[in-house]
Amino acid sequence: MTSYQRHTAQAKGASNTRGRRERINCVLLAVVTLLFGVAGASTLPSGHLSDTGFVVVAAVSATSIPVAALWLRMRWPGKVAAVAFVVYADVGVAAVLLSFESSMTALPGCALFLVIALFCVVATSRRVMAAHLFAAVGLTVVLGGLAIVEGSDTWIVVARFIINIALLSTPGFLLLYIDYLRRQAERAQRDPLTGLWNRRGLFDAVDDASSDLGSRIGVTVVDIDAFKAINDSLGHSAGDGVLLDVADRLATAVPNSEAARLGGDEFAVVHFGDDIDADHGHIAAVLDRAAQGTPFTASTGFASRVIGAGDRPSSVVRQLIAVADLAMYRNKGLGSSPVRAEVVGTEEHDILADDRARITDLIAGGGPDTAFQPICHADGLHVAGYEALSRFPRGLGPPVQWFRRAARAGVGEALELAVVGRAAAHEPALSDGCFLTLNLSAATIRSFDITSVLAPLADRRRILLEITEYDLVGDYDALRASMQALRSHGIEIAIDDVGAGYSTLRHIIELEPSMIKIDYSLVHKCDLQPHKHAAVTTLTSFGHRIGATVVAEGIENAAEHSAVLAAGVDYVQGFHIGTPARIG
Repeated sequence: MTSYQRHTAQAKGASNTRGRRERINCVLLAVVTLLFGVAGASTLPSGHLSDTGFVVVAAVSATSIPVAALWLRMRWPGKVAAVAFVVYADVGVAAVLLSFESSMTALPGCALFLVIALFCVVATSRRVMAAHLFAAVGLTVVLGGLAIVEGSDTWIVVARFIINIALLSTPGFLLLYIDYLRRQAERAQRDPLTGLWNRRGLFDAVDDASSDLGSRIGVTVVDIDAFKAINDSLGHSAGDGVLLDVADRLATAVPNSEAARLGGDEFAVVHFGDDIDADHGHIAAVLDRAAQGTPFTASTGFASRVIGAGDRPSSVVRQLIAVADLAMYRNKGLGSSPVRAEVVGTEEHDILADDRARITDLIAGGGPDTAFQPICHADGLHVAGYEALSRFPRGLGPPVQWFRRAARAGVGEALELAVVGRAAAHEPALSDGCFLTLNLSAATIRSFDITSVLAPLADRRRILLEITEYDLVGDYDALRASMQALRSHGIEIAIDDVGAGYSTLRHIIELEPSMIKIDYSLVHKCDLQPHKHAAVTTLTSFGHRIGATVVAEGIENAAEHSAVLAAGVDYVQGFHIGTPARIG
């Protein structure tokens, strides 16, 4: 199954789940409506109603039956239907309460307005809820005043009035708490540096704006070229300045759009309407102006489609980002002018077919070359193990892009198996007693074929499978089941890139790794930046507490080596320790 098929299946599953949830909510509302009707009907034989009130209550109670039936037939209500239901419920409750001969007896019934207010919180606007509460408080005041006029004890009336007001204030506190949760959720959906949406926030924002979308939706993906070189040559502050400048300009580049930082130096702008092709050109022009500060170039990719009636916007955007991402990497290096690369609107299946053919040919030729980088004991003097790294021909970008595009083209597992096969062929040449780490996706680890490939290796040396922190694990239960079979052969799990993404803790808790590898981003200049050194030290201590060995990756000089050694890591890896080398 390709990633696009998975996205479609996930979207369909999410839609089905949402539909079931809405169905349950409507059933509950139907039940509540009937209970309101039963509550009103139960007062009929009580003797507390006036003659006219008896008829009014009977009529109001009877209406609950068809209204409940409507709830059973309808989907979750729109704004108009929700307001209509609030008006109906308010009028019905007020009619019943005003039908009592004794206002003192009716006064406790004002608590029913609380139920309606809770419905307002989840289904209507603040304005509607305010109007509802104003009416509820007004009726409470009226009934309280009438009760005093009728000769009821003033202090008892006041006590019941205060209780009702306290109950009716509950939705206000609930709204405050919801606002707090929304602010916290939005903070989690924003990129902390640029303030743009992150990937998850972008999808939620697009879904929230679905009612305002045009008939077409387009996605422009922007990737800053050689961004690492900017950080290395000009410093991270200059790199952050480029990211902030690009983010500010993308946020206001075109109207009716949402901008996001997808990660690292990659951005996306989702734009809607009939002029999305022209919008893409505007985005490129905006980036040209951004390039007038710190010099840089960027590559762009573009994809668009018409939104169907049953499409979920976020699902469409996921697919378009994947297509635009492929187009962007195809464009990388093609444009000679700063920022602007060729606008590609290639259809998804054409791009995938091209990638699939190229990757299939590579697999048929035995897969990519393999280089082995040494992993040394903390002193850096003695080799403890090796990491197998793939070396691809030119054409599809760095190794990570080959694997991403292979997965999208439906040949990701085949490519990874070819990589493992190539590594296995050279493994006998490695030093005895050294472990070997292999990079594999969760999907490939779950595959049937992987055990037969890895088991012979595990008979000769310790094997660890590295799962990157950025790797998505859709089903931890299935992955753990696969790992149980692999562990029976002595094969272990390592978590790569710890500290670089958002899934570290979940991966570690769910998968119980034998090794964690601290990402280069924390190790780089940790000798000069105390907060980085503190992070490395903390992660090392955490790893040891859970029984895992700790590797510091990306060590580039003696100062960084000394710093991670002081932090207590078990192993070190990086160009300062040893460069990747081909064997054979």
